[in-house]
Amino acid sequence: MWDASQEKYIYGQENIARDTGEQIEFVKEIIETYHMLYVEDPLDEADFTGFSELTAKIGDKCLICGDDIFVTNKQILHL
Repeated sequence: MWDASQEKYIYGQENIARDTGEQIEFVKEIIETYHMLYVEDPLDEADFTGFSELTAKIGDKCLICGDDIFVTNKQILHL
């Protein structure tokens, strides 16, 4: 879960905090390890740069969907 005050993705049970770059690499590793074809909401809904970076790295192998970006706030699409 994204913690805006720390600017980290917090995994409480594992006591892990990842910055955006680490989260991207973590998601990329999961996609490659498990040959995933679809991943939904791998990053914070406002992390447009992160979504772009992840898509550039793995978008040819897996569909990266931002449900929170595109469904929760339709005003974002008008930007």
